[in-house]
Amino acid sequence: MNSILFKYLLSSYLKTIIKVIFIFYCFGFILNLFEEIEFFKNLDVGIMMPLTLSTLYIPSILIFLLPFIIFISSMWFLLNIRNNKDLLTLKVYGYSNFKIFFTLACTSFLVGWLILFAVNPITSIMMKYYTQVKSEYSKDIDHLVSINKNGLWIKENIGQGHRIVSADETTDKILKNVTIFNLNKDFNLREKINAKSADITENEWILTEVVVHKIKDGIMSQTFLENYLVVSKYNYGKIISLFRNLDTMSFLDLILNYKNLQNTGYNKDNLDQNLNSLLSL
Repeated sequence: MNSILFKYLLSSYLKTIIKVIFIFYCFGFILNLFEEIEFFKNLDVGIMMPLTLSTLYIPSILIFLLPFIIFISSMWFLLNIRNNKDLLTLKVYGYSNFKIFFTLACTSFLVGWLILFAVNPITSIMMKYYTQVKSEYSKDIDHLVSINKNGLWIKENIGQGHRIVSADETTDKILKNVTIFNLNKDFNLREKINAKSADITENEWILTEVVVHKIKDGIMSQTFLENYLVVSKYNYGKIISLFRNLDTMSFLDLILNYKNLQNTGYNKDNLDQNLNSLLSL
């Protein structure tokens, strides 16, 4: 009888967890679908693209919400067995409150580890595909940050038009060999700024050894300045954060990478240097 009750307790609790996960998935899918439709509203894609991306994105969010899912599932399950008198039956056959709690706790613990080692690698692959697809369509969005073999490229909208920034490399939050193109709303060049370096620690970039080329009525004029201030939506922290999406890395990948860091003798300073090197590719 005890084995039958244990199987009932275990199966009912797992079914409750699955129900809660499904409810969270449906709510998350609907909410994220609106965001994806907003992202693709001006692009020539069908409804299947937002649906597919929402399907890929929500599982990784559910992993973050797993503690809340387990808590809600436990409360729901305990209320159910109390209301339908199953709790009384369990106690009659020797199941104390502690034994029921211990069974649910062990089950939750095993479910958590199963998701970390079996489900999390799958959701990481899904997130990698999600970010790749979104990055392919980001070229048509107003704001864009790209890092490639040609250096750092930034496109952003400003009040008077558009701005395109390029830099060869960075060293300690300093952009080197910076070129800034300020365009009007019709994408006609109105100003070009060359600088030897730019401090992008804050949103107010500080440029040094600057040459400002201004075009007015077809005539170009040059101005040489020691320092020049440029206000941008981006700073070093925001740019770095765009390329540190840990959702694309599974729990196993984190463990393996940590072991590799230990084997290669990396310390905090090495890690900071690696983050800085992202902008010098």
